[in-house]
Amino acid sequence: MSFHGTSGTGKNFVSDFVAQALYQKGIESNYVHKYTADIIIFDELVMNQFSLAAGIKKAIKDCPYSLFIFDEIEKLKPGVFDAIVNLLDHHSSLKGYDFSKAIFIFLSNSAGTEIAVKLKSITDSGRFRDETTLVDFERIAELGAYNVVGGLQDSKLIESHVIDHFVPFLPLEQRHVEQCIKKEFNKICHRSTSDKIISDIMKAAVTFDETHVYSNNGCKRLSKKVEAYCYMNT
Repeated sequence: MSFHGTSGTGKNFVSDFVAQALYQKGIESNYVHKYTADIIIFDELVMNQFSLAAGIKKAIKDCPYSLFIFDEIEKLKPGVFDAIVNLLDHHSSLKGYDFSKAIFIFLSNSAGTEIAVKLKSITDSGRFRDETTLVDFERIAELGAYNVVGGLQDSKLIESHVIDHFVPFLPLEQRHVEQCIKKEFNKICHRSTSDKIISDIMKAAVTFDETHVYSNNGCKRLSKKVEAYCYMNT
């Protein structure tokens, strides 16, 4: 799967939720392998190549049901994933390795702007955000991943159709951001909060687009703001 959307719309949250649903230790499981752009770029500079395929093979040998998460792939060089195309093929079985049971999730901000523009067009036509479907956005996410500079640009992963789903993450409305703040208060402060505090944190951490409907940064930065508030008010 490939997750696409602007920053703070929940891509990491959902990928972590998948890990939590699959493994007892969730994201901390030895069978969850999360690669960030910074790690991959660092290894490229040090080694002149990143042995991604070898790392995946080793993980699959340890557990065929492994989960691989690649974050911020828009920061990577085009073609970085071409070496693993055959590993993602549903019918791939290479020298005793069975890759068909593993899950690969790619996270990217690419196509986020295009998804936001499409959503505005849909809502301007009279439909509500909650009435949209995957069909409205999936092709936009796929084209954005393929055409925008990054790890999936002109990628053989897309050309070979080994990515099953391009999942759009839509811009968040104020009500969604408020839910994020409430969740962070329960998680960090271990208590609920008031509408005034929610409003204060919104003003400090969130900006909205020109329509004043959608958050520019989703729920990003909220946890730090809530953490700071809890620290100063305990």
